[in-house]
Amino acid sequence: MFGWRLAMVSLILEYGFAQRALVTGLIVGLISPVIGLFIVARRLSVISEVLSQMSLSGIAFGSMLGSFVPFLQPVSPPLYGAVFAVIGAFFVEWLSKVYRDFSEVVIPILLSFGIGLSVLLFSMMDGFTVDFAGYLFGNLLAVSKWDVVLTAVVGAGVFITVALFYHPLLAMMFDREFSGVIGIRTQFVQVVFMIVMALTISVAVRAVGVLLVTGLMILPVASAMLLANGFKKTMAYSVMISEMSIVIGFVAAYYFQLASGGTIIVTAVFIFLAILVGKRAVFWFAVKS
Repeated sequence: MFGWRLAMVSLILEYGFAQRALVTGLIVGLISPVIGLFIVARRLSVISEVLSQMSLSGIAFGSMLGSFVPFLQPVSPPLYGAVFAVIGAFFVEWLSKVYRDFSEVVIPILLSFGIGLSVLLFSMMDGFTVDFAGYLFGNLLAVSKWDVVLTAVVGAGVFITVALFYHPLLAMMFDREFSGVIGIRTQFVQVVFMIVMALTISVAVRAVGVLLVTGLMILPVASAMLLANGFKKTMAYSVMISEMSIVIGFVAAYYFQLASGGTIIVTAVFIFLAILVGKRAVFWFAVKS
């Protein structure tokens, strides 16, 4: 059995597209739960949906621009997705100030705009294309060399930013007003975090798709919260669970011809359920004994 599994892995690694997919998936699996933990702690899960839709709009814009302007074709559409996601982050911040007393209206405004713009731009390219479905549901096996480079650059940027702003982010996570009192530039840190979140989502879209990107950021964190108490331990466990979901989901999608995005997320759900049921079972047996 072990030899058969080893043969499967070696067969995958023989192909360039499989190597690119695995590297991209591992980087995405590394940074997504790190940012996802801060998203959960600060209750910003809904905003991640908005930024993912804005990323899709950027991908649609980049695809259309490449179709009409030949010399721009080599530019990877996810690069435009990253730019649009960052723009979306600034819009979220700006509209939150405009509607300070009714901030809940910001999400549906930008969410509907992102979806509508994506559909409009893709429809202008003679209807819905295969690429649209790939970005909507995720397709790791279709990543290009540019996608790998973009993902690696964003991944490095995310870790550097989190390392530099770890303590301010941690303080704002518990009490933003008090953070301002003790001298933290809360508005600046908030903008930096929104940009990092937007970039993380934009590269994760290629792995699991717009519709499932929030799941990749939240599910490993939810699983880790059942196992760990401290913040750093939760982050470490969430990264481990995320990477397990990526690898298992990728291998299953490759060999059984399944959609990579859906397979990765379903794997993450099964891991979450296994941990949840296992923890309840341990508690039940402990009470009984």
